[in-house]
Parts: sequence; C-alpha cells; structure tokens
Amino acid sequence: MPAHNPAPATELQAAQAVNAEIAAGREPTPEDTEVFARLVGRLMRTDDYDDAFTWCTRELATLRQLLDNGRDVHSRYAKALGRHAALLNGFERHEESLQSSEQAVLLQQVLWRTDRDEALPLADSLLTRQTSLRELRRYDEALRVCHQAVTIHRGLDHRTRHPDPVRLTLAHRELARLLSLTGADYALKAFAYVVGRLEDHARHDPALRTELAETLNLQLVAMDSAGESPTTLLTRSERLLRLEEELADEAPGTRLTQLAQALHNHATQLSAVGRDRDAVEHSARAVAMYIRLTASERELPQHLAGYADTLDLHAGRLAALGRVEQALDFSTEALDAYDTLLDDDRGLTLAAAAAARENHACLLESLERFDEAAEHSTRAIVMLEELTADGYPRDRANLATALSNLANRLMFAERVPEAFTAAERALRIREDMAVGAAPERRADLGVSLLNLAKLLADHGDRGLGISYSSRSIAVLEELDDAAYLPLLAQARHNHAQYLAEIGRHEEAAACIGAAVSLREILGDADDLADSLHDAIRFHRDAGLRDQATAHAERREELLADDPERLPELVEDRLTLAELHTDAGHRRAAVAVARRAVEAASRHAVDASADPADEELLECALSGLARALRTVAPDEACEVAASCLWIAEERGDPYGLAHALDNYADALHHAGRHDEGLAHSTRALSLWQDLGDVADLASCHTVRAATLAALRRYSEALDAATRAVDLLRTTDSPGDLAQALHEQARRLHDTGRRAEAILAAQEALRHFETALPPHHPDLAAALLTAAHVDHPDAKSLAARAVTAYEAAEDVDPGLHTRALDEARRTLGRLR
Repeated sequence: MPAHNPAPATELQAAQAVNAEIAAGREPTPEDTEVFARLVGRLMRTDDYDDAFTWCTRELATLRQLLDNGRDVHSRYAKALGRHAALLNGFERHEESLQSSEQAVLLQQVLWRTDRDEALPLADSLLTRQTSLRELRRYDEALRVCHQAVTIHRGLDHRTRHPDPVRLTLAHRELARLLSLTGADYALKAFAYVVGRLEDHARHDPALRTELAETLNLQLVAMDSAGESPTTLLTRSERLLRLEEELADEAPGTRLTQLAQALHNHATQLSAVGRDRDAVEHSARAVAMYIRLTASERELPQHLAGYADTLDLHAGRLAALGRVEQALDFSTEALDAYDTLLDDDRGLTLAAAAAARENHACLLESLERFDEAAEHSTRAIVMLEELTADGYPRDRANLATALSNLANRLMFAERVPEAFTAAERALRIREDMAVGAAPERRADLGVSLLNLAKLLADHGDRGLGISYSSRSIAVLEELDDAAYLPLLAQARHNHAQYLAEIGRHEEAAACIGAAVSLREILGDADDLADSLHDAIRFHRDAGLRDQATAHAERREELLADDPERLPELVEDRLTLAELHTDAGHRRAAVAVARRAVEAASRHAVDASADPADEELLECALSGLARALRTVAPDEACEVAASCLWIAEERGDPYGLAHALDNYADALHHAGRHDEGLAHSTRALSLWQDLGDVADLASCHTVRAATLAALRRYSEALDAATRAVDLLRTTDSPGDLAQALHEQARRLHDTGRRAEAILAAQEALRHFETALPPHHPDLAAALLTAAHVDHPDAKSLAARAVTAYEAAEDVDPGLHTRALDEARRTLGRLR
C-alpha cells in the first residue's frame, strides 16, 4: 500500500470551504458535489479510505438534499453510490456495499436508456457489485453481473466510444478471476489473455505495471488452484516478485503490502519445491513489510488480514525447520490479529481465523502441550460450525478434519471419551457428505473410518477397530484413482496390525502383503520400509518363513541406502539372521549377522557418544555370537566376550544377564564347560532378581547342557525340569521345545526311560510343527527320541539321518559329525 499521501491542499481546502458554507445555511449546488467527488476520487487513489469514506458520505448527503429540492443530479448521485459501494468493499463491509451498488445499478440502468454516456459508470458499478458478491462467495450471481459489465465494455469498445481500452482488459480480469473461483477449465486461458493485453498496454504506459502486478498475483492464485506444477508456479511467483521490487524501488516506501504479498507468495512456492530455508527468508521479509506500515495503516481490515495470514504462514515455515518455539510466537501474534478482524467482520474472517487457530494447535501438539492444543482445536471448531450454517461443502469438510485432529489431541491428552465423541462426529459428517459425492469426499470418509479404527484399536476394542478399518479399505478400493493409493496402503497396513494383535496371523500376513505391494508401486522408501517391518513379523508369526525372509531382505536393501536409518538396518539384519537360523541356514545367518555388526560399528563411530549406540553394537555382537555357536564356536566365544565387555561397561542388568547367558552358551559349544558354568551362574542370579520368566528358563536350559557335559546329571536334570516348568507358564513354544529336548536327554541320563520318552515325544511334536524338514534342530530331536529307547527308535533314527543329510546339503561340512552319529545309531538299531 502506498504511504499516506494527503490530497493537495487546494482540493481539500475547496471541499472544506464548500462544506462550511453549506453548514452555515447556503443552499448546495450540483457544482458543490463535484468538489466533493474530486476529493473522494483523489483520496481513493491514495488508499486513504477513512477520509474518502467521510467525504463520500458528505457528498451523498448533499446529493440527497439536492434531489429533495428537485434538482436533476441523478447521474451524480448514482456515481457517488458506486464510489460508496467500492469504499465499503475496501472495509470488507460487502453486505452494505451490495445495498449501495444495487441502488447505483438500478438508477444507472434507467439513465442508460436515454443517455448512452451512462454506460461506463454502469459497468463500473456492476464490477463493484460483482466484487461484493464474489467476496460473499455468491459466485453464480457474481458471474452474471460480471458478464453484464464485460458486455457493456465490449459494446463501447466496438463503437469506439470507449475512452480507455485498459478498462475492458481489467473487466476481463475480473471475469477470469471468477472463472477460476468456480473451477472453469478455461480460467487460465482467460488470465493469459488478460496478462498479454496488460503487457501490451504497459509498454505504452509504464504506470500500468501496477495493474500487471495485480493481475500476475491473481493469475498465480488461479494457476495454483488449477494444479499447475510447483516449478511453474515458482517461475511465475519469481516474475511477480521482481516486478513488485522494481515498483517499490521506483517509489520507496510505497506498495509495501503488495510487495509483502509477492514475498509471501514466493515463499509459498519455495516451500513447495523443498527450499524451506529460502521460504523462511522470504516470508520474514514479508512480515517486515507489514511492520514498516504505520499502526493505523496496518490496522486497516484489508491490510490486517494480509498481515495475519503472513504471520500464520511464516509460523508454519519456521516449524518446518524445527523452530517451533519461535513459530509459536508468530502464530500467537497472528491469532491476535485475527481476533481483531473477527470483531470487525466475523463472517468474512471466520474461515481464515479458524485455519490459523488449527495451525496454532498443531504447533502446541508438536511441543506435546496436548491440552492447550485441544483447547485451540475446540475454538477452531466453534468457528467452523458457524461457517457450516451457510452450507458450503468445503466448510463441512474442514469441520470434519478439525474434529479428527481434535480427537487425536484429546487422545494424546488421555481424554479418551471426548476423543471418541469428536471422532464419531467427524465420521458422521463425512458419511453424510460422501453420499453420491465426488471421489475426494469418499476419500475423506475413508480417512475418518481409518482414524476411528485406530482410536478403537489403540484403546482395546480391536474387534470394532477391525470392522471400521475394513470399511475404510472397502471405501478406498472403490476409488479408481492412483491419488488415493497411499491412503489405501495405510488402511491395509493398519488393518493388518489389528488382525495380528488378536492372533489372526494368516489374515494379517495377507493384508500386510497387499500394503507392501501397493507401497512398492508408490515408491516411497520410508513407507515401504515401515510396511516391510510389520510384514516380516506377521509372516513369521503365520509360519510363512520364506515370505518373511524375502521381506527382510527387501527391507535390508532399502535401509542400506539411508545412512539416517542405520540402527533400523542393524535390527533388520539381526532379524534376518534369526530367520535364516530358523530355516536351518546357519552359515547364511552368520553372514547376515556379520553385516549387522559392521553397520552397528559404523554407527557407533559416526554417532556421538551415546549409550544407545553402545547398546546397538552389543545387540549386534550378541546376535553374531548366537549365529556362530554351531558354526565357529571359538570365534563365538571371542565375539560373546566383546559383547560381555560392553554390557559390563554399560551396567544395565538386563543386558548384562543376556551377555552372560550368551557367553556361557558359546563356551559350552566350544567345550569350555567350567567357564561356561561360572558365567551361567552369574546370569542365573541376575535373572532371578529381574524376574523375567522366559529368560530365566533359557538360562536354566543352557545350564542343564553345561552341567551334563560336566557329568553332573542330577543337577542338569533339575535345571532342565525347572526350565520346562517355567516355560509352560509362557507362550514360547520354541523355547519350550528346546527345554523339553534337553529334559528328555537328562531324564535318559538318570535312567528315567518312560519320562524321557514322553519329554522327547513332546519336544519332537513342537519341532515338527515349527521347523522345516532339513533343520538340524529337528534332526537332533529325532536322534534324541531314538536314543531314549523310543518304541519307534529305528524309524526315528532313519528320519534323523535324512534330516541331517538335508542339513548337510544346505551347509556342507557343518553337520558331518552329527550325521555320522545318526548313521551309527541307525546301524545299531537294524
């Protein structure tokens, strides 16, 4: 906006003198109103709306007095009404403006029938009227009125009575603007025509560059609404900014608000192409432009609205850079500005104020100030509820979104009943809007169903959560548009999680597999990695080991390209090593575990000293030690010793107990039984204090094997039996099978043949269910069953030979001794 530029003293003094004479009792004349009209026009051109409105009101009062006296000043009166309507629009008082413009148009239409020179004032009044209708979102009426104005201008131009072809171009600009607001396909062509015409005019009259700048700004908004690419929009916003900077340089201190708007628009486009720091720099300059205004100028409604919007969006850009506390200060200032605007004209400010309040809530949520965030969400919802009274679908959609956001914030604040109420309200709105609606409304319904499903599942009602997520999938699958595939992938992912939580593992695996397939198509590496993470677990739980392994290998491939996700890569590789172990592929497990240690070591070097980094390396070393036990026992001892050293340094009792167990097991496999027993004794003491049943049981299992190797058979049996008893109270079938296997051998050692057979049979049932035919653990269980004098010992020994032969095919040379023993056992039984 130009700086305040008072009217020349001659015009102001002339108007003041006339006004004083009339106040003193002199009868007004038509010439007096012309003095007022010249002053009002000059004040409007310098944006001095307050003074312009005062003198326009005086002009109208004088004209009414003349009309009452029978003077023919109808044309002057109609033009003054038109100026009055334009000023009211400047104050955002559009309903009042409509009343003035209606009177002007009706009077000018009558005058036009007898005086064609009234055409131009009529067209101007029609354009003022369409501005009011447009701002009140009465677009159909605005289009009709605007078409009338353009038709009049065209007629004047064709008869060469049009004094300035620029005015026809500007009328076309208003039409293009309305076409854009109504979504007309040819709006951009209309704007391109207007821009081209104005460029031609500006070459002959540089002053028209201000109109070109305004048109470029409107064109940018239209292009954005039409979905033009971010790079195209950035190029256009940069052109507009250069023009505004040129205009501001030519007249320092002027066009501050226009330059602020250009900076603001360019910042928006910079954000869209990922240049967040540049965006913050430009939006900070935009805020500075408004601050340069005088307080009275900044408080004008049209300027205060721009200032509030600029503050709000600047806050969002700061937050995108992680500067949330600073963002909150700007957001608070924006809310104060909107509160002032709401007092002036609540109806026209509600939508923007509600959006700013919702943005403020987002900032508070990111700072985990959930109750405050919920409070601001609630205030935004109250505003949006006022807007929905007008019946605009966009307002109802925004209300539903705000209710969903409120539900999340209430949930974080542990206000669960209120959260459900908000989520259900959002769902009802979207269900109503989705009936026979466009795809985006159906998608909104899918999102609400998805959100409510998550709330229900997260708080214990997984059955109902599954029902709602299933409905969400059905709604989203109906949308034949690739734009909604990310939502469908998320719905399937969530649905799989809920199914897995209630033990429906095969369904969960199938559902997460569909999510993985979609995310492979979509190409977002982070989302795909997240789905693969659950796909590994769900397929593993469903007994689909090969699919779980394939997903783990794919996830390793993804994470290996992202240095920021090294810890996840380590965990994925350890999981993949376990899957190879479960499949009986022991050398493959070792290779993957080595890669896990390599990644963990790299992370520990790259990262600052952090206990979490040491813990990650400790976990990786532990996984490698477990994989090496039966492949390279001596190396397993070395690795387990390194792991134990880290655990001792960290001082975490849980980690230390695990490291002791791991080292004890490695020492046992290396034949160093006395050392192994000493470490397992330390571990046992820790597990008894920690009270973890499954880990305590595993410790007993390792001790049983070590004690037996030391020929302390009675103690070994006690340890194995203790392990079995503990594991029967848990859901750990794999660990229970290992403990039963150890118990069967120890019962046999102590001559309790019948019990040994029962334990061996039970262990074998678990292994046969869980393991592939070539697995060495299954082969060992078969051989143990044959050794304990099972009635079907010969058949079991033959099966053990077959299993070990298959294991040898997988890992040549690794099971040679066990295979030889199985063959000798079978030979003795024949």
